[in-house]
Amino acid sequence: MLLRIVIWRNSERRLRAPLLRAEEPTDGQEAGVGDHAVVGTHRHVQTADERVLPGGTAYITDLGLTGPTDGVIGVDRDQIIQRFLNQMPIRFETAKGPAALQGVVIVVEPETGRATSIRRLRVAA
Repeated sequence: MLLRIVIWRNSERRLRAPLLRAEEPTDGQEAGVGDHAVVGTHRHVQTADERVLPGGTAYITDLGLTGPTDGVIGVDRDQIIQRFLNQMPIRFETAKGPAALQGVVIVVEPETGRATSIRRLRVAA
């Protein structure tokens, strides 16, 4: 996992709010550890469990995938099947077709740095 400080700026002050980004599947145990956002990024399928926990931590199990939507995690699905069946390395090509941007929008209280809302974002291209 990666712990980092994300700094937002507005016209009057700087806001420092820690963001815990889970590279492994997030199962909720990481949430509420004093961070203001816990977001999972491993499974590439956007989940519908976003919420703000009582201490002001925004949480979602998986943000989703930004990229082609007609493939398997952004790769041509025929290549994924071929690799699975043959168990041999293969050069992956990006899937063709429509793409989408997925993520979340988190609103943070400037005075406390605590999340007040989290909303899923999905923008189709």
